[in-house]
Amino acid sequence: MAEGFLEKIQRQKDEEAMARLNKSLARDEILSSFDRGPIAEAAMMVGGGGKFTGPAKGLLKLFPGKLDKVEAFPELQKIVNVIKGMGKGEQAAAIKVLKPKIAQDKSKLESIYNNDIMNNPNASNRVASILNKNQEAYSKFDDFLNTLVTPKKMMGGGVASLMPLKHGL
Repeated sequence: MAEGFLEKIQRQKDEEAMARLNKSLARDEILSSFDRGPIAEAAMMVGGGGKFTGPAKGLLKLFPGKLDKVEAFPELQKIVNVIKGMGKGEQAAAIKVLKPKIAQDKSKLESIYNNDIMNNPNASNRVASILNKNQEAYSKFDDFLNTLVTPKKMMGGGVASLMPLKHGL
């Protein structure tokens, strides 16, 4: 009976995670169907592709704020979807902006894990699980960006490599 209960809880968590992911992907699809507008077009004419970093810096707002409380995968998936829609020059500008943020967040995750989990005998398994999933998500996101820089070294397929992450807690 205990196994049935645990399996039911895990199935519900998986379903909830997939529902959240589907909702965020649907929202991204709706937002991407809108026109870019005259301001963005004027900026692209003045700065040219890849020189105007305004939209790339806007991607920093999509990163999760509380890395020990929220799963990072859905937010990182949104960023991946935006990057896929960019041109090569825009992608290069976005990568230059995103790489320092990824390194900063990875360092923050490691620090939280070392301070709050490793040094605390009463640490929450839930927080440890979220931190581990976020570390994996950031590593895969960093790998995805690296494949955009050097596509010859693509190992198993870019965005699809982000999909195998587990979403339950």
